Amino acid sequence: LAFIITNEDKVSIVVGLTYDLIATNDVRELIKNTFDLHGQSGGGGRITFAQAVGHKKDQLNKAFLSIKNQI
Repeated sequence: LAFIITNEDKVSIVVGLTYDLIATNDVRELIKNTFDLHGQSGGGGRITFAQAVGHKKDQLNKAFLSIKNQI
């Protein structure tokens, strides 16, 4: 489950994984890798649910595809 939300000049990414996916994925790393890819830092939460905030609205599609491709 991934949500990317924009509010004015901020971009929020929220990602959650089911327990069957955490054996091979850590959602905190998914978000961190996505934000690092786009020159920003962020990401925090639990292994199953994390969120981050950035400022590059023009990178929304790339961010979503980055998370999708990592799973």
